[in-house]
Amino acid sequence: MQEYYQNNEIIQFGNKFGAHQLAVVNRNVGKEIAKNIDIFKISKKSLDINMPEFKIVTPENMQRNDNFKIFNPNNSMYNEIVYYLEKGNSLSFNNCDRYEIIGMHSWNLENSGEITKLGFGIATAHCASIHLRNKNNGIVKPTSKFNIFCEIQAEPKVDSNLIVKFNDENLDNTEFYTNSHLEKSYKIIFPYFDLIAFFLCKPNPKTKLFDLSVISTDIDIEIDKDIDRSYLIPNIVFFKDSMEFIDEYIGHLYPNIVKYIDSVLTPQIIKKTEAQILSQLNKNTPQKL
Repeated sequence: MQEYYQNNEIIQFGNKFGAHQLAVVNRNVGKEIAKNIDIFKISKKSLDINMPEFKIVTPENMQRNDNFKIFNPNNSMYNEIVYYLEKGNSLSFNNCDRYEIIGMHSWNLENSGEITKLGFGIATAHCASIHLRNKNNGIVKPTSKFNIFCEIQAEPKVDSNLIVKFNDENLDNTEFYTNSHLEKSYKIIFPYFDLIAFFLCKPNPKTKLFDLSVISTDIDIEIDKDIDRSYLIPNIVFFKDSMEFIDEYIGHLYPNIVKYIDSVLTPQIIKKTEAQILSQLNKNTPQKL
């Protein structure tokens, strides 16, 4: 997709929509995949892959130190079991030696366990931090009011000394999550952290990391024709003139248009209207008024 945008010189057009393209583009890619799925071929390349072992660990499977509030937030999409980490309680791992923590699932709720009903921008500034601590170092990471899964970048090894707790010491964060906006002036830091699960990985000793240096960076990489899917990309140059695209484009711009009318045009219209009324009054022509 990126290459398509570059070759057709429409990157600036694509940048108008922020972090994501208009849904109409992805919707049509999905249609093309659905229409062609029966003719997709499996790559003929033979790969010797030794997968690591993965494990999902919930607080229910962990050693719980002190008491925990347990919530069950659910709606039309989610149904989770959430453990409320606060000052005084903590978790530790059982039977997870040689595993590493590579991800975490959290959902910071209201203090009562209710699902937060906030707009996206406000929710990103309502944050809480978790603290993973062992003898040698500590990892502090914030998340916000979303039901999210994010990576633990330091990938700490699990051992008997590793403690999971709420950041009750108000330590500085050592890692960041893209949708935790602690720089906002209206940020709110919660005195708890709502945890759902950890995602663990035990590396396979036979696994070899791919050596990226063998790939030449100054030539194009050719994709085997039997697995090339570039023909599924819609013709956006033509497509962006369609009514379906235009309708969604206008919908994307609409909030900005309203904002412009409210802040710029409305005062001008009011001022001009007042001037016209005063002009008519000065002419003493009530019939026209």
